[in-house]
Amino acid sequence: MEGIYNLVNDMKDKAQHIQKYYEIALLTNSRSKTRIFNNQPFDYSENNEFFSDQEFSEILEGIQSAGYY
Repeated sequence: MEGIYNLVNDMKDKAQHIQKYYEIALLTNSRSKTRIFNNQPFDYSENNEFFSDQEFSEILEGIQSAGYY
């Protein structure tokens, strides 16, 4: 467990350093945000992967808590 704790702390330090040079764009599929575009037929399939709103929020909060905008 100590190894994971050390890894997370190491990554926090690295994130604080590189955030000065990089921005992160989060581009995902979300079922509640996906809509018909230009009257195209729209169907969910097993090949499409969508994040739930909760999963999207967790990813976004993780990025923001690392100091990225």
